[in-house]
Amino acid sequence: MAERNTFTFIISKSYGHPISWSMAGWQVFFGGVILVVLLLAMTAMSAMFLLAYPKMLEFREQRDLLQKERAALREQNLSANQEAFDAKEDLIARREQGGSPP
Repeated sequence: MAERNTFTFIISKSYGHPISWSMAGWQVFFGGVILVVLLLAMTAMSAMFLLAYPKMLEFREQRDLLQKERAALREQNLSANQEAFDAKEDLIARREQGGSPP
C-alpha cells in the first residue's frame, strides 16, 4: 500500500503508550460517507418527527374524546338494556300472578 493512501490516527495520553491505528484512504472515505448518510438520515427523521408531533397530539386528543364518548354510550346502552330487562321481568311476573298485561 502506498504511503499517501494511508491515514494514521493517534490518541495520545499523558501516561502510558499512545493509542494509534492506520487505515487505508478508501476506508476513511467510505467511513466518512456512511457517517454523513447516518447524520442526514437522523436529521431527516428528527425533522419529520417535529413536523408530525402536533398532528400526533391532535390524534391523541381525538382518541381520548372518542373513548370518553364511547364509554358514555356504553353506559347509556347498558342502562337501557337493564331497563328493558327489568320491564320484561316485571311483565313476566305479572303474567305469572294472573294479572293482565298493560
